[in-house]
Amino acid sequence: MRVCKLNLKNIGPFENTEIEFQPSGGMQEIHIFTGPNGSGKTTLLQSLSIFFGRSRSDIEALLKKMRGGGSSNIEVIVKNQTLKIDMPFDLGRQKLVYALEPQRAFGFGIPDPAYKGYEIPYLPQIAARNEKEEWVSFAYTGYRTVRSMPINAIQEIQYESWSAALSEAMTFDKQSLENRQSFTLNQWIANSISKRALSKEKGKDKEARKFATAVNILEKIIAKIVGYEIEFDLKTTPLSLVIKAQNSELEFDVLPDGLRATISWIGDLLMRLDSFDALRLDSPTWDQTLPINERRIFLFLDEIDVHLHPAWQRKILPVVKEFFPNATIFLTTHSPFVVNSVDGAAVYELKVNEGKAYLGEVTESKSSRSYQNVLREVFDIDEDFGQPIQLDLDLFYQYRNEILAGNESNESKFIKLAKKLAKESIEQESVELQSIIGFELRQVNKIKGKNYSV
Repeated sequence: MRVCKLNLKNIGPFENTEIEFQPSGGMQEIHIFTGPNGSGKTTLLQSLSIFFGRSRSDIEALLKKMRGGGSSNIEVIVKNQTLKIDMPFDLGRQKLVYALEPQRAFGFGIPDPAYKGYEIPYLPQIAARNEKEEWVSFAYTGYRTVRSMPINAIQEIQYESWSAALSEAMTFDKQSLENRQSFTLNQWIANSISKRALSKEKGKDKEARKFATAVNILEKIIAKIVGYEIEFDLKTTPLSLVIKAQNSELEFDVLPDGLRATISWIGDLLMRLDSFDALRLDSPTWDQTLPINERRIFLFLDEIDVHLHPAWQRKILPVVKEFFPNATIFLTTHSPFVVNSVDGAAVYELKVNEGKAYLGEVTESKSSRSYQNVLREVFDIDEDFGQPIQLDLDLFYQYRNEILAGNESNESKFIKLAKKLAKESIEQESVELQSIIGFELRQVNKIKGKNYSV
């Protein structure tokens, strides 16, 4: 199944916007949304994800973004089928929230309940009827976190308690479900480690490898991002979950925010994929022979780079791409390091004019492009230096252009500013700035036939 197009009418900053998603020619697709604050990046993810799994918080967020004075609707085209949610104002906010709230949503083939005559199209129904294989969908924000929590060596997680599994995970609400997320994830890791140890003790090596698979994948993903090996382990006195890394044993609470956020959402994803096998034992289309990270999935990722150092921002998307080869990924970012970290992703630049958002240029990501090129071409940032230097440099160029055009009224200011920038380049050890000032002065000397050296 592939998502081909999204149409938004009177939702958030979008008045009437159509976005056609560029195919990549394979199972894996990556779609990156960029743009300034207020350009509707998160709104796009919420609008797409509503067809995959219903989060009450995201529905309420969309309701708040309905534009006054007319109807609002969201339309998504999947292959040759069109699904549409109309949001007319006369339904009333409370009734609409109630109508859309699901009783159960795992994101694969579970029928929608009847919504009192207000039936909302839901992608899992279509997938169950028309697809040869099932898929699951997830959404995460980089504002998630995980912390140290009391755990038991083995405490089974009841699948029934996940009746709204995707509704819980699929939210771009930045109010973190920290306690609930941390307990479940910590306990799942502890369960896996304990079961692996018990199976090894009984000589059941194959079973031990099975219990270790998902956690091992999580360890490999995190290691690729941070650049060193890590291992989750249980300490017995007192019983606690720690990360062993670089000859240290660290609890979650002392880890960097970026690492905690990354462990939180990738761990949650692997935990759910690992557990879905038990839920789909009777499904003829759920291929349990595939490794869990090679399942067909849809990922909606909102600013997963938000807490990451640029060195990790460069790695996060390539690592996700490598370990989830059959994923369709929709993500938002403000980072040029994310945009040019992979090849072949479709990059959608959102723009804003007088409070209304629209789609600008659509390009293909190329890791061969420099970060400066990405800043200019994708993020519309032409400045090369920090703001104080850049303001002086802009004024320096203005005076230069005036002098070259024959207006020398600001000649003394030009020389004074050149001296200031030259001094700052030496004090701040900026060879680049020093080269720029020297080059420009030589050019003006040559063209005007005067000595402007400082």
